[in-house]
Amino acid sequence: MPDPVGVPLDPYIWQFLQRQAELIQDINQEMAICHCELKWPQTDCAHPEIVLCPSSSLSEKKKPMIKLIKTWKQDASKEEQYKDERFGNKDRKKLCYKRMLPDGVLVAVYKADLCAYPVDVVVNASNEDLKPIGGLAEALLKAAGPELQQECDELVRKNGTLLPGCAVITGAGKLPCKNVIHAVGPRWREDEAERCVFLLRKTVKKSLQLAETYNHHSIALPVISGGSFDFPLQMYADSIVSSIKETLEESMGDSSLKEVHLVDVAEETVQVLSKTVKNIYWALEKQPHGRVHA
Repeated sequence: MPDPVGVPLDPYIWQFLQRQAELIQDINQEMAICHCELKWPQTDCAHPEIVLCPSSSLSEKKKPMIKLIKTWKQDASKEEQYKDERFGNKDRKKLCYKRMLPDGVLVAVYKADLCAYPVDVVVNASNEDLKPIGGLAEALLKAAGPELQQECDELVRKNGTLLPGCAVITGAGKLPCKNVIHAVGPRWREDEAERCVFLLRKTVKKSLQLAETYNHHSIALPVISGGSFDFPLQMYADSIVSSIKETLEESMGDSSLKEVHLVDVAEETVQVLSKTVKNIYWALEKQPHGRVHA
């Protein structure tokens, strides 16, 4: 039997996890499938540490398991950061960058709370069974009220779970928008990077096409495949902006969409998105009918 592996846990993260009983239960179940047991620290421990007790068959998998625990720590940190930034900046909407395209479509990046964002349709970064996965997805469903989750559950009951790259549209409950598009992005795998990028671009395209089908004029997209889906931020930004550009170009100016907003509460994310929008549309800046707004 290999020795237990201890991983220090930030006290701030441990405080957060203690308020998330379902998350701890899910983690324990996942580790049990891998024939491992997690020993959690005492509630009031000053220097908390997770202890991983693997079976002998997993002696060669210590490092991957340690990496997995660290990933959970990062997810919990991002979850708490999202809540702090969201409620600390409630009702704020900061324009970071905007680009008016020659055909009159506005592409803009905002630092804002998507739960109160004034557009026709917002995109929810969902999982395959349309259940909340923490962060923005959970916040959107709570703000919308129980009817939105009920509608999602009914869709899954009738049609089954969604595959990565797919998107469906529902009502918006109590949200200020008209509809919500639930988009299922891929989970990042470095050994399948090309496939992940393809599926993410497909997810974005499906979302934009759904908005067009319902004749919406404005759409707001969050970070799809971020958080627990682990998509690298810059690669995500390149993929989503390229997909937006490609989809709008294919519509040949006939799209009902006149505004595409990229929205997030994290400063790093909106800065990366702003830079990426500017870089990808850079070639258009020399055209006489293109107008640039920084």
